[in-house]
Amino acid sequence: MRNIKYVIAWTLLASGVSFASKEMDQLQTDVKEIQRQMAALTQSIKDVTMQMANIQAKLQEQIGGMQKNSADIGIKVDDLAQRVQVLTDKVQDAGTQLDKISEQLAQPQVAAAAMPGASVPGAPGSVPAATTPAATAATAGGAAGAPASSLPPPEQIYNTAYTDYIKGNFDLAISGFKQYLASYPATQLSDNAQYWIGECYYSQKRYDLAVEEFNKATASYPQGDKLPSAMLKKGYALLELYRTSDAVNALQALIDKYPLSDEARIAKQRLQDLGLKPR
Repeated sequence: MRNIKYVIAWTLLASGVSFASKEMDQLQTDVKEIQRQMAALTQSIKDVTMQMANIQAKLQEQIGGMQKNSADIGIKVDDLAQRVQVLTDKVQDAGTQLDKISEQLAQPQVAAAAMPGASVPGAPGSVPAATTPAATAATAGGAAGAPASSLPPPEQIYNTAYTDYIKGNFDLAISGFKQYLASYPATQLSDNAQYWIGECYYSQKRYDLAVEEFNKATASYPQGDKLPSAMLKKGYALLELYRTSDAVNALQALIDKYPLSDEARIAKQRLQDLGLKPR
């Protein structure tokens, strides 16, 4: 009887040990599974963090590109606005010239009498051109060298150079405007010619030469109507040369001198695009 009890006791003990062993194995399996899941979650978090960093970097790059494109578009719009203004000025100049020509055609005798040595048929006191002192001097000057009348008219030189600029023939335009300044350095269009030389160099991306020519425009023609435009484009050229401090000074000088001009408004916007506040 006692032996039977021992057998039963050992059987129950063995069963309990076997059950506990199975429970331990299951717990160990569960722990390993949880550890595997935690490792997978940790890796997922790392992957998501990396993706977020990449997305943020791309967004920053796109924002930077958009800001640059916005600045470039602003410059192009400003350039187009200036070209429209130039064309408007040209139309006004052409209208003025047409009015002068119309007046001359309406009064041919007056226009002819105003010419040295001219003779108007039927006019009282008219003298043949060959017998006037002015005509004699002109003839003598022609024998000694080329007379001043051999130069093309200023409008012809200027219009040819400007047409070359519009067509993108910048080297020809520069040569034409320089010829104009050499022949007619003190006319109403002289400051315009000097300004367009700078514009030609700017269009060729020869910004250092553009700065020099815009400086000449401001120094030689301080009362010229192209002075605000020259100061503005000088600032742009300095920015292209990465001379930011000089560019800011140039744009601020424009704002100070011509605060109500369109060029000053554009300069203020450009400074704001650079993160600066105009004074």
